[in-house]
Amino acid sequence: MTWALAIAGIAMLIVIHEAGHAIAAKLCGMRVERFALFFPPLLLKRQIGETEYAIGALPLGGYVRIAGQTPDDVLPPGEEHRSYANRPVWQRAVVIAAGPAANIVAALVIIAAILMLDGVTKVTPEVAPAALSAPAAGALEPGDRIVAVDGVKGGPEVLVRQTRTHSCPGPGKPQPGCLAARPAVLTVERDGRTRTISLYPRWDESVGAMRLGFAFDQAKETLGPLAAASRSVELGWRVSVDTVKGFSAIGSQKGREQLSGIVGVSVVTEQAFSRDLLNALQLLALISLLIAIVNLFPILPLDGGHLFWLAVEKLRGRPASQETLGRATAVGLALVAVLFVIGLSNDIGRLGGSGFPGGP
Repeated sequence: MTWALAIAGIAMLIVIHEAGHAIAAKLCGMRVERFALFFPPLLLKRQIGETEYAIGALPLGGYVRIAGQTPDDVLPPGEEHRSYANRPVWQRAVVIAAGPAANIVAALVIIAAILMLDGVTKVTPEVAPAALSAPAAGALEPGDRIVAVDGVKGGPEVLVRQTRTHSCPGPGKPQPGCLAARPAVLTVERDGRTRTISLYPRWDESVGAMRLGFAFDQAKETLGPLAAASRSVELGWRVSVDTVKGFSAIGSQKGREQLSGIVGVSVVTEQAFSRDLLNALQLLALISLLIAIVNLFPILPLDGGHLFWLAVEKLRGRPASQETLGRATAVGLALVAVLFVIGLSNDIGRLGGSGFPGGP
């Protein structure tokens, strides 16, 4: 059952992407001849108006066929103005960009919905109920509110930073477990009363920093629609930047080893659905962003490649020759094929080895 949900989730993201292209094309007056989920050979198809809706046998994506996208396309008499090739450059760019844009919007909507339903985890200035260790053990209690450290007030990050200004006596690298030369003075609220507690921070070798032996508690904070939308844009941008950085490292051995293919994506998605709906939705939002980002790479036959050559056409005042576009497409297809083979090889290695991260 979870496999079926995983496949349905990925298929939904593909449909959203292609729907972006199709809706934009129709709004621009172009003739959409086919809307297909997956690639041929076609298993199911149905004609609705001028558009054929189909499901293919190869689950590697989807496509929208717009009349006039290839030189051999011939439109019925009187319909020539609806050809993709005969529309202004800006309209063609809108149609191409609408696919990735639809995936970005879908990802942001999913993230915003998760934030509204599940809230965000916020670190509080209160001592967590987890077991306390030295030097905090016996001095602090769960629920104590840390107001300041050495008179420095602020949130948990500020208080931690102030704690780490303390150091063990003597030159050189601190010895494991050594105590600071001077105590950290904590202003603590407990049972409505404020008290001052002095503790000597201890060097924790595992984190490479001075610690007081406690953790700050966490709480869920629910967000309204506007706050969730703003936070979803922030998180989406951060994930997108990290993703692009990850792809920029693909020339390294480590970068190639981290690449995953359709098998790996399907396995991880299935595992997310087997945990709970929120995990699955988070992963689908990430995949939706990945679909958008990858499609915006400036290589043919990806959407970014079409946008690049449309920009060239706008600057030159005329489109590139079919020969030039053909060579660019061949190079692009070769690059995509290489990435696909690397990702698939990694997937097979993971399946035959220790499994995917987060697996059983």
